[in-house]
Amino acid sequence: MATTLTIQLFERFRRKIGDPDTHDTTNPPTFSDHELQDIYDEAAGSFETAVLLAFEELIGNSWKFTDYTQNKSQEKKSQILAKLLKARDMQQSKVQKGNQA
Repeated sequence: MATTLTIQLFERFRRKIGDPDTHDTTNPPTFSDHELQDIYDEAAGSFETAVLLAFEELIGNSWKFTDYTQNKSQEKKSQILAKLLKARDMQQSKVQKGNQA
């Protein structure tokens, strides 16, 4: 097991992946602290790689999103996937650059 994440690292991890704070009762977080720790452990303690893995998990879950229209209301949830893919690609570049240093 890698180093246990501190409160500050949990907060930074959530901020980097756009996951709401655990105290936000109107918008609960996507990942529990245990899940974030598990992702961090899977990344062998590399914070940037952990962020990349979290984006990959979010992408895996976003495939179920669909667009829908009802009356004059539209919601384009599939746009979430496009944004996650872009964020993942940016993070992957950051991890690759860090591995080359």
